[in-house]
Amino acid sequence: MIADLQKLEQKMSIEGYKKTTIKAYLYEFRVLLRFYNASAAERVSTKNIEDYLNHLLKRKYSWSKINLALNAIFFYYNRVAENPRKVKNIKRPKENKKLPNVLSQNEVKLLINNVSNIKHKAILLTIYSAGLRVSELINLKLTDIDSAQNCIWIRGGKGGKDRQTILGESTLQFLRLYFLQYKPKIYLFNGQDGLRYSATSIRKFLKVSTKTSGIKKTVTPHVLRHSFATHLIENGYDITYVQKLLGHTKITTTEQYIHLTTTAVESPADKLFNFAA
Repeated sequence: MIADLQKLEQKMSIEGYKKTTIKAYLYEFRVLLRFYNASAAERVSTKNIEDYLNHLLKRKYSWSKINLALNAIFFYYNRVAENPRKVKNIKRPKENKKLPNVLSQNEVKLLINNVSNIKHKAILLTIYSAGLRVSELINLKLTDIDSAQNCIWIRGGKGGKDRQTILGESTLQFLRLYFLQYKPKIYLFNGQDGLRYSATSIRKFLKVSTKTSGIKKTVTPHVLRHSFATHLIENGYDITYVQKLLGHTKITTTEQYIHLTTTAVESPADKLFNFAA
């Protein structure tokens, strides 16, 4: 087992996968081997993998959890063991797509205005105003804030891609206030050790801020990203522009936000007729 996991880690490292992805794949593949008490990956059969998939489905694991497990399994047998026949006929379960949770523009305003800690407020404002993933936020460096071009540079985002997103004037002004007080050195938001801020800490204080604001919805950093996209579309921005800001590969991923907009739509008949008494 150990040798198989070492091979998996080495192959992923050579192919340039992020440490977080490598760690996740190693964990998922280790769980599979332990599930069958297999001393080596070659002892796991196609039937074993199918049964393991059914086990995850019966336990009602999320689609993302199951998809991650299959990604690890497929990578090992396709790329490491070079035995694609073992997983060739295994099908991924269909994703039960649900519309993401979003906040209204007033709820975002209420949430951020109710945060008293300057660093916490700067973090939430930056996530929302630029549509960032929490991993992108904690990896931001001072050099990624481009006030000359009014943009934020995202280096090595999802899929290893670089992109630009919005740096709003209000956000820039508040970041300057934050900088004067905290004086970060390398990362825009550093933790107590001087390195990157903790994603777990962001989720914790966001949960407290949500409760303090009286918002009943479940709010995570990603909900702020969803809200950013939805509000841009509500404000009339083209969906392809929103796609670019979010760093989505497929336009269909961005199109989900169209279904979340609450902007009132005027019927074309209203421009032609007026039957008011």
